[in-house]
Amino acid sequence: MGFVLLVALVIGGVVLLNGRKKTNSTCDAYKRDYDAYMREKKRKNRPKRSVFLLLSFLLGLIYLLFYIAGVYGGIDLSGTEAEQLGAMVAGALFLPHAILVFLAVVFGFFGFLLRGRACALVSGILYITSIILMPICFLYVLAEMILAFVAYVRMDPTKARA
Repeated sequence: MGFVLLVALVIGGVVLLNGRKKTNSTCDAYKRDYDAYMREKKRKNRPKRSVFLLLSFLLGLIYLLFYIAGVYGGIDLSGTEAEQLGAMVAGALFLPHAILVFLAVVFGFFGFLLRGRACALVSGILYITSIILMPICFLYVLAEMILAFVAYVRMDPTKARA
């Protein structure tokens, strides 16, 4: 009698455990569905990358490459001492503008990559500062500056990353 009762308990326990596994797998399926739903919801709420900031970055990069090639590529240090001194002074005068445009391009890149509203603002401010340092080149930097500020204004402040 005791042996039959023990067998019945073991069989009942196996049936009960099999029933639990089904319940757990059902709960796991619900959890997977819920996780997929939350991932999709998070993906939809993520701010989109700014096309204006991408254009500002690309135009700034192209301008910077042409600027460096034009100013520093044409320096010939094989002339007289006066020509060498003039080339070095010209390079020193154009260097702050090139550095600020480089920083603006870097901030524009990170603003586009990270969807950062603050990076777009910093990029626009750096473009303005580079215009102040080299007013003769303002026509070349004006488009990038405007695009950076348009990107800043169009980005949603509630969804932007800090």
